[in-house]
Amino acid sequence: FRQPLIIDEFYYVAKGQYLASHHGFAPADPRALAVERGEAWGNSDWRPPGYAIFLAAISGGDFSDPAGALRLRVTVAQLLMVAVSLLALYQGSVAAGAPPFAAAILLGAPPWTFFAVNEIGPDPEALFLVTCALLLLWRWIIAKRNGTLWLTSATAVLTISLFLRPEMIVMPPLLVAAAMLLRTRVARISIRQIAAAALVFCALVGVEVAYRTWFSGRVGVFGGLHIYNSGAFDWANGWLGTEKETYDFVYTVGEGKAAQVPERAFDSAAERDEVHRLVAGIAAHGMYTAADDDVFRRLAEQKRHAHPLRVVLLRAWHTIHLWMNVETNSPLLDALAVVPRALRRPFYGALLLLRIAALALACVAFARCARELKRGAFDDYTLLVALLLFYVAARSILIGLVLNWNVHRYVLSAWPPLLCCAAIALRNQKRSQASVRDRATDR
Repeated sequence: FRQPLIIDEFYYVAKGQYLASHHGFAPADPRALAVERGEAWGNSDWRPPGYAIFLAAISGGDFSDPAGALRLRVTVAQLLMVAVSLLALYQGSVAAGAPPFAAAILLGAPPWTFFAVNEIGPDPEALFLVTCALLLLWRWIIAKRNGTLWLTSATAVLTISLFLRPEMIVMPPLLVAAAMLLRTRVARISIRQIAAAALVFCALVGVEVAYRTWFSGRVGVFGGLHIYNSGAFDWANGWLGTEKETYDFVYTVGEGKAAQVPERAFDSAAERDEVHRLVAGIAAHGMYTAADDDVFRRLAEQKRHAHPLRVVLLRAWHTIHLWMNVETNSPLLDALAVVPRALRRPFYGALLLLRIAALALACVAFARCARELKRGAFDDYTLLVALLLFYVAARSILIGLVLNWNVHRYVLSAWPPLLCCAAIALRNQKRSQASVRDRATDR
């Protein structure tokens, strides 16, 4: 767990330390506000305060050793959050009829669900809240009575996640709407329930608006996403590449160092020569400037104008690549570095096969779920699969297609739901289900 702070971790630790020391939120950096207004170049401050609150609480006020003692506390807490989420979904999959050992392997063996537990960042917390909210929503869907408490609790838990990751603000309306559609297959929905969920959502969003208004002096929900290397990101997202190829280039160049990209990144010899000259100049000066970023932004704009269809196709590729990649947890890679290559390569291959198997089984679960819902003969766990897979699809579309982000970490919260569905796909379809709902029988 012990390692120096990197990139966003400095930001979160500083915010948490200020909160713990002053018992109040850190005021806005004037330069960050100037960046947001378009008056300066650099990074704006768009993040909500939720993770700073978590750090201040778990630190006990001690930030003397953030790379060691604080990271250990964070690692233990975040590991437990992910573990509890997986265990809850494991129980659900076994109750659905999944073979216990197969479900244990599918939910427990993949290391990527624990990808960020030793990082000082909000992804494990978001995973935990999403899992809780999905299970609470499912309990409301299948409730014999109106179950308003289940719905409002789920809405509250899911909305709290926007205090950790800003893009999560779109998820509560989408998931509650999906849950309501599934609920109509079981019972009626009252206006009171819809109003209660809407009230909870609006109240929590209002808290974030109040914080942002105090923080920036302007009414808003979150700050605009302005980063010093946005032009480089735009250019890297304009060609077919893996997360490692594209984002390693952006971060390395952003640190004022030389970096290379594959030949397929360039549309012409002129573009290749210009990028090579630009990167050489950045490395020579040892720093990345606003002028450098403007060049990348211009090159990215040229790519978009020259190949508009490719822009759409690359967004689709990013959505797929969020799931189909060979990224593995850095602690695992470090631990296996001393293992002979002939032994560790088959292990990495087995993990890739496990990933492919999980995705294939999730597709099987989707097909069975759609067929059962269409026939009108389904059980409680069919509805669970439908809800979980809706979140997987919604999160993937938001990150890959809408936001055009090519970072597998951003779908971390969707992996446990997908693995649960993969396990449920293995259940014996001939096994009688006490909770099967047949519409004709209900009538």
